[in-house]
Amino acid sequence: MDKPSRVDSKERTLKADADALILLLDVQAIDTDLDRLRHRRENLPEVQRVQDLSTRARVLADRITALAVTISDLEMEQRKADNDVEQVRERARKDATLLDSGTISDPKQLQALQSEIASLARRQSELEDVELEVMERLELASKDHGLIMSDSAVLSAELAAANADREQALAQLGEDESALVADRAATIARIPSDLL
Repeated sequence: MDKPSRVDSKERTLKADADALILLLDVQAIDTDLDRLRHRRENLPEVQRVQDLSTRARVLADRITALAVTISDLEMEQRKADNDVEQVRERARKDATLLDSGTISDPKQLQALQSEIASLARRQSELEDVELEVMERLELASKDHGLIMSDSAVLSAELAAANADREQALAQLGEDESALVADRAATIARIPSDLL
């Protein structure tokens, strides 16, 4: 049996119907368009935007958590400072009442009591300074927390919009791909099977 020569093969290819060859070129063009759509889906700017915003949201959520812990710690520190100041005030009131009552007649005891009242006044002043410093730190942390919560709300809205844009872009790509796949199937159906 003779093998067909290369020339015979070329002649057979060249004898193919021109319309069928055009259909093959159409399939190739559709395949190229499908590849472009796949590439576009993989590199969709809307997907990158969602990823970027999601990363920012996670960083912001971490900052919110850290600030919430700081605020909780400062509130506890403020309660302790308030309690310390109140204890010193109460002790000073008791000592002052005792001093004013006139029940102590011993000069050494009176001098010791007056010295203790002066010491309590200094201690109260120191504790009130600590209390004030804690209140200022708490106020700053609360202000930062409010600003970050506001930023978080804005970022959440941006992320929701970016997700909607991404879903719309992906849906459009899906529709385009479905149309191309259907067009490809219809085109292939019109090509003679021996040419395929």
